Amino acid sequence: MAEQRAKPISRQPFRKYRLDPAHKIVRRLGGARVVAEEVDRAYTAPYRWAMPRNVGGTGGIIPMRHHPALMRLARRRGVKLKLSDFYPL
Repeated sequence: MAEQRAKPISRQPFRKYRLDPAHKIVRRLGGARVVAEEVDRAYTAPYRWAMPRNVGGTGGIIPMRHHPALMRLARRRGVKLKLSDFYPL
């Protein structure tokens, strides 16, 4: 009998969710890996921020504990970012 292989995990679910303001901020700051390293989290954390709550995300909201680190990253990269950018209008 042939050995069955596990199916690879698809990254597609992460790409289909792009809730703002999280998606926009992460993109402006250089992408998920850069942001994840800055806030000392797994590289998947920024993707979860841009996902709806009903699928395990934060609904487009970046947790408040990460705002200071992301503001510092924005200053270092020359990105204009205000605290009000973290909240949907």
